[in-house]
Amino acid sequence: MIPEEVLLNAAENITTNLERLTNLEVKYNTLRKFGRKMIADTVTGDYSSLNDALLAAFNLFYLSSDTCDIASAQANAKTYLFIKNRNSVYKLCLFDASVGKYYDVTISSYSDPTYTYEELFVQTDEIESTYLTPLHNTIISEYQAYVTAANLALKTYILNKAEEDHQSMMTSLTAVDTALRERIDAILNGADANFDTFIEVSTKMAEMLEEDDNLWAAIQAAQTSCVSNANGTVTHTLIDNQSVNFTASEILVMNITIPVAEHGFTSYISFKGTTSTVFSIVNTSGLTAIWLKNSALTDAEHFNMKNALYNILFESNGANIYIRIEEIEE
Repeated sequence: MIPEEVLLNAAENITTNLERLTNLEVKYNTLRKFGRKMIADTVTGDYSSLNDALLAAFNLFYLSSDTCDIASAQANAKTYLFIKNRNSVYKLCLFDASVGKYYDVTISSYSDPTYTYEELFVQTDEIESTYLTPLHNTIISEYQAYVTAANLALKTYILNKAEEDHQSMMTSLTAVDTALRERIDAILNGADANFDTFIEVSTKMAEMLEEDDNLWAAIQAAQTSCVSNANGTVTHTLIDNQSVNFTASEILVMNITIPVAEHGFTSYISFKGTTSTVFSIVNTSGLTAIWLKNSALTDAEHFNMKNALYNILFESNGANIYIRIEEIEE
């Protein structure tokens, strides 16, 4: 006969175990609402592809009676985590543990599914390649286009100004020629009566020729001359209103001297430099030199040559001599 205390202990243990099983069932039901480990087959448990795992996750979340919010699966030796979307039965959140990325995945239909992926977060190592580098290239491209347009506008202005001054000088020369012809006609008409008038005419003609020479010099000063130089070693003194293109494929030495420069002095040089090019500017203009590289302030101490095309404009405003350097890297 089983003692009474044994039976009482057994009953108490059964009651305690039932309470534990009840609590365990409650916890299990709570946890099963949270997540699932999806199994494709009983051998490996893996899915044959991510698409198969995705379709299973969509069916689990939206077409079954299961109320879980998260599911995981193995496919192609990779681990995937799926999170239910409470707003749409055609969307879920995918975490690819092999690359550490989150995606918003949209299914086209359940009968013939295709999937669209949208990455949710940008990785730190993608910021430069995805955003910074394209932005940098866009800024450089737009800046180069701006510099090209500015140079073209400047050259067009200089040419138009030279043409305007030339036309003005030609108008003056025409007036001088007309006045000269009128005086010669007047002299010839009365030459036999007053011979010494020819001396006066000769003196006046000399004065007018001097004026003519001055006008021609002014015309030449208003026109920009352009020359080319193919030497690899260059020692060049700037000339007002002159543009020089140094066409050597490799410039070894580039020594530039700035002469006395009055207000309006303009000179331009262009050449292809390398990191080995020895470059120097000697300023004898008597003015303070202000260096600008690609429109940013710099100075001789911090200017280093690169493998690039250089277009350099020297301008004087009477107070300073501006050295405007356009550096176009290859």
